[in-house]
Amino acid sequence: VGDNGDVTVTYPDGSKDTIPGDKVVEGKSDADKNEPKEPGDKVKVDDPNKLTDSEKSEVVKAVEDANKDENGKS
Repeated sequence: VGDNGDVTVTYPDGSKDTIPGDKVVEGKSDADKNEPKEPGDKVKVDDPNKLTDSEKSEVVKAVEDANKDENGKS
């Protein structure tokens, strides 16, 4: 298997076939590479079925803070 995922198959008679890497490997998306974390504390809101813009902002900040990487980025 090559660094780019290409696979070389060698048969008993010495002949070879190559399977291109894009046929056997697939890159992971950022969503596949990460597991989102829930905030430690839930945001208190007046009506859970109708969040205000301010409450939405608080939820966004809580989720971003819970999911910061080692460099402090969300």
